[in-house]
Amino acid sequence: MRPLSDETISLLNEAMSKTVPLDSYPSRVLPMPVERIAGTAFFPGGSGLYLEDREPASVVFPVGGVMILGHNFDSEAGFMASVARGKEKLTSGTWAPLLRVLKEADIPLAQCFFTNAFIGLCEGNDNRKYRGRDDGAFRAACRVFLSAQIDFQRPRLIVTLGLHVPRMIAELSPDLSAWIGPKLRLTDIDAAPLVREAGFRLGDGSTHRAVVVPIAHPSRPNGCRRKPAGFSPGRKGEIEAVRAGWRAVLTEARA
Repeated sequence: MRPLSDETISLLNEAMSKTVPLDSYPSRVLPMPVERIAGTAFFPGGSGLYLEDREPASVVFPVGGVMILGHNFDSEAGFMASVARGKEKLTSGTWAPLLRVLKEADIPLAQCFFTNAFIGLCEGNDNRKYRGRDDGAFRAACRVFLSAQIDFQRPRLIVTLGLHVPRMIAELSPDLSAWIGPKLRLTDIDAAPLVREAGFRLGDGSTHRAVVVPIAHPSRPNGCRRKPAGFSPGRKGEIEAVRAGWRAVLTEARA
């Protein structure tokens, strides 16, 4: 694990600036401001770490831990509200149901890096009208940065949120090719609710392997309709899949 310091997060911010330059942002997608959220927040809005009830000296960056991979950070207005609050809202939106899933799946929150596949803020106050996903050049730049994030953290478990993120991460691993397509559906991730040993090429030419578990976006109701193969239906099955992924990581570590 790397000690958490301004330098640690600066390395990720520097990589983001290099791989997703300012002139690559499409219309109505804004670069992250220099200011960041001080407390618990997804990266790049904040450090990407869960900081509640933790002594600052004990916080380390979870290399080899769990990557929680969302779609994009927030809107311009939402980000500024979180800066003023000192952290994101943890009792509503994405955080509240996500924390329930992770806790019920026995995932240690200190082992998690909460981040996003796509970079930039939605202009204005609507965080659902993200324009960067469908811009080819910008998507490619975000994919390069996602690869850099995986290289930086080297997560042993990756949990993706929603139906757009599995398509993005599948472009980085041939073992996830079943998720590549013009429109991913719940039935597609139900057929492969847990992928063991997905390989990702690192900057040094080596291959890093991780367990990947896709779940429906926690803030949306469609997770209740899931029928993940080998697990219970609905959200219960998602929790079982995440728990199974983490146990596989622990088993490998002990071996």
